[in-house]
Amino acid sequence: MYTRPVTRLVLVTLCLSLTGCSSVTGGTDDSAPALSNPGIAPQAPTSESGPAEQVSPSVEGLNKQIADDVESRLNAERVAKGLGELIRDDSLVLAASQWAEAMSREGYKHSSLERLTEIRVSNGFGSVAENIHNPKNQCPSQPCLFEEYYPSSGTLHVDWMRSSEHRNAMLEPGFSRVGVGVYCSDNGELWAVTLFASPNENRIQELTQTAYTEPVIGGSDGYTCAGRYRDIQPMWVNSPIK
Repeated sequence: MYTRPVTRLVLVTLCLSLTGCSSVTGGTDDSAPALSNPGIAPQAPTSESGPAEQVSPSVEGLNKQIADDVESRLNAERVAKGLGELIRDDSLVLAASQWAEAMSREGYKHSSLERLTEIRVSNGFGSVAENIHNPKNQCPSQPCLFEEYYPSSGTLHVDWMRSSEHRNAMLEPGFSRVGVGVYCSDNGELWAVTLFASPNENRIQELTQTAYTEPVIGGSDGYTCAGRYRDIQPMWVNSPIK
């Protein structure tokens, strides 16, 4: 079953009042089909930013291998379109990794707008956007014993590129920083988050609209979470189905 990826964007808008204010805006289209324009998710309950912030996820090993490949594919896409590569930001990597692991426990959902605003303010960013995804293992039955049925870093990249809102974030000229976080569950399920940020002086009011083109690097290869499941299952089998 395909899980529709979603993008959330935190926009900073200056408005006049007695004291001055900053507003966080967004909209949603929950009825959108897979790989169509999913819109920007609405504000989520503030409870999302509680226990998840205490997580200390691994940003090494298999998680890092997948995340690094996603970042590499993203930058290859930007270079091919004449855009600057995004610079890896450790604070964004940690925040993305935390939320990827939190989703594996709490379910598929965006960070709250409060959490994203805290990330933006504490790091002095102008705007922050979040892409999330949880592509499902395509196994004919469970458990999933064959590595070719696991979604890969290539799957993540292609899914995001095929969705207009996610592609818009990935190819936004105003973004200059990125953090990719991936978490492999014990059952080999893949949870992924990408956080994008712009400098404080570059406050993005609306993402640049982009047209779809085939990804520079396809989705037939890449790294998967199969190794996570294999490591904890002594009966792991990885051979072609006869």
